[in-house]
Amino acid sequence: MDEQDRYDNFFFIADLHALTIPENINADDLRRRIKEIVALYLACGLDPARSVLFLQSRVPEHASLGWILDCVTPISWLERMTQYKSKSADASPSGGLLTYPALMGR
Repeated sequence: MDEQDRYDNFFFIADLHALTIPENINADDLRRRIKEIVALYLACGLDPARSVLFLQSRVPEHASLGWILDCVTPISWLERMTQYKSKSADASPSGGLLTYPALMGR
């Protein structure tokens, strides 16, 4: 992974993304999944001495930027998202799923 020496690399574990699906909000399971993702990153050759690995929820700016993006994104744009449309046909999805595109923009 020569790119780790040529570029400033930042890799994150998207734990806030997991909260958009209510079934994923089990703290013990989420902690286990986070450890698995870190192990996978390391197994793939990411070197924490040459690249930054971080947990999304530990960077408050992620949530702050998400709020700003939520405030300026029209609901009509968010309602176009395929996953939201398919889930809202069968059930009442969470607000987190509705604003997921803004979360992806961070």
